[in-house]
Amino acid sequence: MSPSGQIQFAKIWKMLRVCAPGYQKTKHDHDYLITYNGREMRRFPSGKKSAKRSQVQLQWVRKLAAALDIEDCAWEQLPQLRRFRKSKHRGKRP
Repeated sequence: MSPSGQIQFAKIWKMLRVCAPGYQKTKHDHDYLITYNGREMRRFPSGKKSAKRSQVQLQWVRKLAAALDIEDCAWEQLPQLRRFRKSKHRGKRP
């Protein structure tokens, strides 16, 4: 992981192969449409066009995992996401 909180697309696609087998991605001009099991994530950023190893911010990967309902598996595959895990208490502690 880079210091700026970004992750390479290769790691994202690898995570999706494990956590969402049979997922589909459709490339548009500036983003991806990713679908899995009747769920979808529209406008997932596609990164820089010219960069060989383009990256995306971790917050987008967290949103992708939530949208596809694969959060637990995604956190196991990408330990960087753990710091973005939302608390189940939602501000209220027992």
